Amino acid sequence: MLVAFSVSPMGGESDGSVHDAVAAAVRVVRESGLPNRTSSMFTELEGEWDEVFDVVEALEGFAKERGVGLLDVAIGGLAAQPAVGSVIGIGGMSGAVGGVLLQLATGYVVKFTNSYVPLFIVACVAYPLALVIIHAITPRLAPARVLPPKAETA
Repeated sequence: MLVAFSVSPMGGESDGSVHDAVAAAVRVVRESGLPNRTSSMFTELEGEWDEVFDVVEALEGFAKERGVGLLDVAIGGLAAQPAVGSVIGIGGMSGAVGGVLLQLATGYVVKFTNSYVPLFIVACVAYPLALVIIHAITPRLAPARVLPPKAETA
């Protein structure tokens, strides 16, 4: 399983610095012994389901202890490693666009129906519909295969 996640510290030291919190979070990942790669946006972690989520749970505990963390986890087991960031970005953008469109539509729906019921119906149908779409697409995708990191040249 391949998981991409980011730890975005909020708060931090009195001077607003968050580097200690980020360094400690990266240390938790590295000490797990699982294959991982840290980039400017995400940390990618590969392993069996239980091993990976043990690390994610440790990071959540770390964030709660320090009160400085926000953990964003995306399971990337269905996308090739170079595409995980793109998949997460497209998902985030889709959610943002949907939110904007729903806000624009809300005024019109309430104006013409004098009710919020149609909006609640849309909200109730959206997640099951997304689940059906994901299950329809998933059989066509192959599980991600993580390649070993390339050797860096000096």
